[in-house]
Amino acid sequence: MSEPTSARPILRSLAQAIGAVASATTVALWALLLWSPSSGQALPGWGSIVVSVLLLIAAVIGTIAAVKGHGNVMLAMFLVAFLPVGGVLLWASGWEHWIGALNLIYLLAALIVRWTRPANSLTT
Repeated sequence: MSEPTSARPILRSLAQAIGAVASATTVALWALLLWSPSSGQALPGWGSIVVSVLLLIAAVIGTIAAVKGHGNVMLAMFLVAFLPVGGVLLWASGWEHWIGALNLIYLLAALIVRWTRPANSLTT
C-alpha cells in the first residue's frame, strides 16, 4: 500500500512562488521609486538613493532565495528590508506602502518555507 502524499511539498512550492512574486514586485517598486521622477518619493535626498539601491539588491537576493527555497536567507532579507525602511513605508500615504505590505507577505512565505523544509535538510 502506498504512503499518503503530504501537502507539505505543495505548500512549500506555493510559499516559494508567493515569496518570489512578492520580492520581484518589491524590486519593481524600488526601481520605480528610485528612477521615476514623478513617483513622489517618500525618501527624499541622496541618502534615499543609496538606501533604495541597497534594498533593491536585497529584494533581488530575496527573489533568488525564494526561487531556490532558502528559508533562512529569506528571513534575513526580510529583516534587511523591513526593519529599517519597510516598516516606515508601511504607513506611507502613497503607493509606497505596498513595499512594506509586500515585505510582510514575504515574511509569511519565508516562515512557511522554513516550516515545510525537509527533515533531513540542514542547509535549507
